[in-house]
Amino acid sequence: MTDGKRQTRPTVAVWAQLALVLLATALVALWGVFLVYLQVGGYAVPVSLLLAVVAALLCRHGGVLLGHRAGAVVPAALWLAVVLLLGAGRREGDRLIGGDSVVGLLFLVLGTVAVSVAVGTWRPPPDGQPDLVAGHGPTPATRGGRHTGRDPG
Repeated sequence: MTDGKRQTRPTVAVWAQLALVLLATALVALWGVFLVYLQVGGYAVPVSLLLAVVAALLCRHGGVLLGHRAGAVVPAALWLAVVLLLGAGRREGDRLIGGDSVVGLLFLVLGTVAVSVAVGTWRPPPDGQPDLVAGHGPTPATRGGRHTGRDPG
């Protein structure tokens, strides 16, 4: 039973793009953790904060690729897992993101808020907009930019 909507499955190309989004998200998280303490001329350079925002953009793109909020949640969870695992201290006392760094704390907070907002505000495309997963344009009922009110099926 379909209620006027075609059910489609993501193509291999969409899954490949999602895999690239996940790889990019993991790399952005890794670089962000290692660049928290980047200094040039004795001054902290907040490159990791920009990388946290890039992670949020990757989450949005994952949602667009799959056409579902799960596409945004998976990159967000991956970013958070990488950052928390690498940022947590070990028994020996080593940690990559220290509590003594303002940039490190901002990276954790800004990144977590950014990916949360990206996931929370993600919405599916409105009816009549092209669906990237299905690879087709508007349905017959929405052709011409306005909804006719007729059921296309």
